[in-house]
Amino acid sequence: MSSQNSSQQDGNQPGENAAKIAIVVALIGLIGVLAQAALNSPIILTLLEKTTMTPSSPAVSPMPASVNCPYLGENDQKTFENLIQAEAQAVNTKSIDIIQQIFTQDATFYDALTGESWNGPLTRYRDTLFVAAEFRNVTHFDILPLQIYDNLAYVISGSQGDFHRSGQDWQTFFNGSKISNPKTDYGSDHWMLVKNTAGCWQIQRLEFNAGAVSFP
Repeated sequence: MSSQNSSQQDGNQPGENAAKIAIVVALIGLIGVLAQAALNSPIILTLLEKTTMTPSSPAVSPMPASVNCPYLGENDQKTFENLIQAEAQAVNTKSIDIIQQIFTQDATFYDALTGESWNGPLTRYRDTLFVAAEFRNVTHFDILPLQIYDNLAYVISGSQGDFHRSGQDWQTFFNGSKISNPKTDYGSDHWMLVKNTAGCWQIQRLEFNAGAVSFP
């Protein structure tokens, strides 16, 4: 009796093993299908993209555009000359645009001959000088820097040209420089220049008819 049962059990083992193997294979196949379906889901794909994406470079702020300073020269001395000669050009043509470019808004002006002074370039030129007279052939000469610092400079020059007032003939003027003939002790025109917040030189003070006035 016992031997018969044993042989029956041994006879059933191959079929049972095959069934188990089939079940395991089926389970593996099912797991594969489920895994593939999971990988194809939008959520998983998004996560994979985020983890495999090449890191982007950090945003770089654009460099500020270079400042185009009015009458800029190849060096400070040439810039001073350009600005000072631009003042003469503005006087000849009554150009308010040039005046506003080359002077600071709070620029001051002093006539050492009369003792008069003005605050602001528009007050000096638009409201006073350009109303009082006409000018031609005005130029500055012997433009000499005396002291130059990072943001401040003192420059002297001479000036000459022609002018006339209403009802009068044209007259020529000559205001000597420190080295002209005739000359003045300190240069007739005294210029104080500063750098503005953009790093551009502008004229902040002009003293004229000042050949006998110590400067700076």
